[in-house]
Amino acid sequence: MKVFTVSGRDSTPGAIVSKLPNYNNEVEAVIVGSNENGCRLGILKLIEQVGIQNKIYHAEILGSSVYSKAEKGLKYSIKAQRSSKDDSKALLVLKTPVHKGGRNFHTGDRRNCVCYQCEIEFDILLDTCKQCGRKLKIYYQEFPLSILTSGTIRDSKKPVFGDQYICIVKKNQVFRTAYNGFVYGSSGCYYHWFDGNKVICATWEERKRMNLI
Repeated sequence: MKVFTVSGRDSTPGAIVSKLPNYNNEVEAVIVGSNENGCRLGILKLIEQVGIQNKIYHAEILGSSVYSKAEKGLKYSIKAQRSSKDDSKALLVLKTPVHKGGRNFHTGDRRNCVCYQCEIEFDILLDTCKQCGRKLKIYYQEFPLSILTSGTIRDSKKPVFGDQYICIVKKNQVFRTAYNGFVYGSSGCYYHWFDGNKVICATWEERKRMNLI
């Protein structure tokens, strides 16, 4: 399958391979999270390199299909490949950032929108109530991707952590990454999906304009 790294609204082909100390040897792996400031690394070990030095673009996942928090995903490994004919799914490295004073969120697509003032549920295309004009409360589906491993990051003196994942996405499966805290004028929410060739990232307004809902 193809491999992509997603951070904010940026999606790039491939994933960086890091070298981690392991007693007297080094382990090559794709990692998420951090080992600093009380955070935790998520590690997907790389085996059988095929002449690729520091980045992989195609891969095969080896191991169980069930994610285990207790084992932190270490029962999985990844085998680099030179090419891939499978466009039904992709391996994603979600380097979802956090901003000062905040954390991040991973969900599925919009599920429904509700106005608590009028006690009315509206279509997901709406942002404000048709009756009173108040901003609607938006609910999202569960994060739909298959998680292989996860890590944590933070950007605060407070113990507020954000998650990063390595996971598998199916073709046309929509998921969302979001952030709070000081986002410095950037959008606090992006929607992503794999179209069989690349990972598309867009804001909600961009999806509406392009009729991609």
